[in-house]
Amino acid sequence: MITLSIHACGCYVSRLEDGKTRLLIFLRLPLVENTEMDWRYKTVSQKRGALGFENKNLPWPRGKGLGGSRQLNFFMYVPGNRRDYDTCEREGVEVWG
Repeated sequence: MITLSIHACGCYVSRLEDGKTRLLIFLRLPLVENTEMDWRYKTVSQKRGALGFENKNLPWPRGKGLGGSRQLNFFMYVPGNRRDYDTCEREGVEVWG
């Protein structure tokens, strides 16, 4: 069993009951960027970046509706900093040690 909790401040996944490590990749979920749920903002023209983008403007996805940009969930896996996990362990959260 996997418990996934998503909040504005982060995402927490509990371990499986059998103790095995598994990575779930969400490949077939629809993205809502650049749809009617996105304001479709773009950054100002970049001087040193966005060289591959038209007019050097980067897309800046911002969500419309209740929940704002949190509804534009891209399911990115970004591992945390080891020091953060160590701090959690010192604070008593044993699963992150």
